[in-house]
Amino acid sequence: MKAFHYTSGQALFKILETQKLQCSNLRFMNDPSEEFYFDKLLQELFDSEGQEFEFIYKTLYNKSYDTAVLNPTDKFIASFSKNSDSLSMWNYYSKGNGYNFEVDLQKIIDKNNTKDLSVCLIELDYDKANHFKLLMDLMSQHKGNAEIYSQLMEEYDSGNTKNREGYILNQTLGIEARFNEELDQLKIKFKHPAYAREEEVRLVISEYQGPKEGQRVEFKPSASGVFVSYITLEISGCITSVTTHPLNRDLHKLGVKEFLKSDLRFKNIEVKASEIPFREV
Repeated sequence: MKAFHYTSGQALFKILETQKLQCSNLRFMNDPSEEFYFDKLLQELFDSEGQEFEFIYKTLYNKSYDTAVLNPTDKFIASFSKNSDSLSMWNYYSKGNGYNFEVDLQKIIDKNNTKDLSVCLIELDYDKANHFKLLMDLMSQHKGNAEIYSQLMEEYDSGNTKNREGYILNQTLGIEARFNEELDQLKIKFKHPAYAREEEVRLVISEYQGPKEGQRVEFKPSASGVFVSYITLEISGCITSVTTHPLNRDLHKLGVKEFLKSDLRFKNIEVKASEIPFREV
């Protein structure tokens, strides 16, 4: 899949020089509702659909399973847009004099997926109506499982299990695991509709637990002074083109071309100019 990363000239230069892309911790992403939007969606669903869905969720959702099994380590994000020439992306991420570069996401995944690191592709969904539909479908699919889970736990808590403790725990853990895994798959791809113009696709990176966990993590200060953790991805051979900002003149395009020509690593990277008519006010 082809996608585009919008950035400043200084950041592009560093990325090209190092052939590495910094991927920030999900907890420090620019969308302030990133962690809370999903919880708000759930509450709105419960308020509109009655107690049945809330019963299913409260019966099967296990915060400890979510944290310890599904997300035992931090998630790091590399963000891209499907739009190769987006005015809103130029304005927000390239600050009037930046660039975007095109990458082959599958190449990045293949290059960085190892026994210590997981890299997966997520295409974000901004449609709130679809979010509700998918959540309703999930709850409906697990209604029967929630009832079975509740009955099994009542039997277990009663102490009258007739030597079925192992069976009950195995069954309830399986039911719980399926629900939490499917819920997590929805959570990672839902984003607030206010950000729909970004047309974002993400690479989600996480370390596997083991002796090398944490060794890849580095820190940098953000523009506002927050210390942000990040992981770098190797992207050599994955960049296919560079596009200059609508405000950039011929000199910017010429400079990039000359820079790319100076290094054999970049011989196949095409240089383009934005086609958006743009003027400063």
